[in-house]
Amino acid sequence: MLLKILILVLGSWPCMASADLFYDNDPQSWVWYHDDVLKPVRSKPVVKPVPAPTNARGTLRQMGEHMEQAEARAMLLPSDKNIAEALTARRQVLAMAGQYADAFERFIWTHPDFDFALHHAQRSDSLMAVADQQRKDLDQGLAQGALSQGLLYVFRSDCPYCRKFSPLLRQFSSRYGFSVMPLSLDGKGNDEFPFPWQDPAILWRHHLMPEVVPALYLVNPRTDQIQTVGFGLMNWVDLRRRLAVLLGIPLYEGPVSSIHSGRKS
Repeated sequence: MLLKILILVLGSWPCMASADLFYDNDPQSWVWYHDDVLKPVRSKPVVKPVPAPTNARGTLRQMGEHMEQAEARAMLLPSDKNIAEALTARRQVLAMAGQYADAFERFIWTHPDFDFALHHAQRSDSLMAVADQQRKDLDQGLAQGALSQGLLYVFRSDCPYCRKFSPLLRQFSSRYGFSVMPLSLDGKGNDEFPFPWQDPAILWRHHLMPEVVPALYLVNPRTDQIQTVGFGLMNWVDLRRRLAVLLGIPLYEGPVSSIHSGRKS
């Protein structure tokens, strides 16, 4: 009987010992888990608010100086604290700029009079729509201007640029009805203008004797006003644009119609 009890105790001893060792040792099973060591929470650096000066420009200037100072400090001493302060200061400035941009855009949406894109076409469809109407208005304006003003054309018969420009000027003047008063500095004409003026007194009187030719002027005979159109070789587009400016014809009209002036823009 005693032998049986001894055998039973000895048989169970390794299990008990191994069990004690299992609980005593570090856990090796998925049933157990380690508690993470709690690390101290690092407090975020607090950027001191910039005191608001008495004017808006002063406020922006002070914010900018504060940001630059924080970034300079972080560059010289790139610690976590200094970098955080620099980024926070920059974030404040960018956030303010973003708020202004959003408010600016919303204002433009609801106030078309301030929308640059509506009055100066930028999209291809707007440009095409504007171009057709603009071309008609420009043609009408040039034809109307030709009724009261003429062109003084100064050239030389031996000038290659004059020989190139003269046919274009003749076509342009015929298209819009401008009278051309040719004046040759060497007293000789060309194929388009065979009988030019030879007396440059009008140029001397208005202090307009050109240093280069061809030279073109817009003349109002009623007021005796002479305005310079340009010098050298000009193309068709150059003539249209420059004369439109001198005659007061609007060139840049947007893809909107004005209801205030009673006319289409």
